[in-house]
Formats: sequence, structure tokens, C-alpha cells
Amino acid sequence: MRAALKRKPRKRRQSSESGPIRPERGVFHLRCMMERLLTVEEVSDILRVSKSTVYRWVHYGFIPHIKVGGAVRFDRKAVGRWLKARESAGRSRLPVDVG
Repeated sequence: MRAALKRKPRKRRQSSESGPIRPERGVFHLRCMMERLLTVEEVSDILRVSKSTVYRWVHYGFIPHIKVGGAVRFDRKAVGRWLKARESAGRSRLPVDVG
């Protein structure tokens, strides 16, 4: 009776056999998100500001960010939306002093 309850160990499929092993949905989503995350240095290069400015913005909650352990990361799309929200239109003509 006891021998009937034992299950054979599952054989792991190799990646060469009928396609790659697909990760779980959550892991795949996390991997895709990690590919979109930017570091402080990358954000400072994109915005052409110093790293200390980016850290100050993070401290005051001025820029959207994600803390992973002790590291600060930025979602590429969230930073793009943040920049777009701060965009202002230029003047169509210069103001004239009528005085």
C-alpha cells in the first residue's frame, strides 16, 4: 500500500525540448518591469542634472520612484509621464512693453 502512494519525481523539461521553459506570470511581469527600471545615474543623465539633485527629489517625493531594498529605481514610463506633466508651452510672441 505504501509503495502505491509514492510518486515518481517529475522530470524537468530541458529548454531545447519543445521551446523554452516559461516562468510564472508574476516572475515574468517582474522581469519585464526590472528591464524598464532606471538607476539614479541613468535618470540624472537623461534629465541632465546631478545625481545629488535626483536624490534630493527622491527625498522630497518630487519625482516618482521605487525603493528596492536600499536602492532607488525609477520606472521609465512613470518618469516619462512625470516629465510630460511638467511640460509647458512656449509663448507665441514676446511680451511688448507699451509704457
